[in-house]
Amino acid sequence: MADYRENNVEFNVATHHLFIDFKSTFDTVNGSNLLNAMNDFGIPSKLIKLSRLTLQQRFSNAYADDIDVIACALPALKETFIALKIAASRMGLVINEKQTKYMLFSKDITPNNLEIDSYKFETVKNLPT
Repeated sequence: MADYRENNVEFNVATHHLFIDFKSTFDTVNGSNLLNAMNDFGIPSKLIKLSRLTLQQRFSNAYADDIDVIACALPALKETFIALKIAASRMGLVINEKQTKYMLFSKDITPNNLEIDSYKFETVKNLPT
């Protein structure tokens, strides 16, 4: 990510990042919809089977539940967030507004906190951990 940031500044290309965090991802996801979506995206059947077993047994304690939405323009970031929010809700996922952070890589623009619909996201200067 550091190289990406340096290239953006060097070439004067601003990029907007929205680090989306989901609440209790694995407990709230609709397993059937998830498996269907994985199939639709062409995920190999072995991974789908492994995911099905995981959904049935829920034996793991760690899951990736963050997404970095990247856009070169703020309107595109907002549009993508709204589409993602709709798709996530169909899967039973809920966005964790307090843990979702906004970051702008730019040498010319100072960002404010970001508002999209009723959501308000804190602006950060460093990558969320």
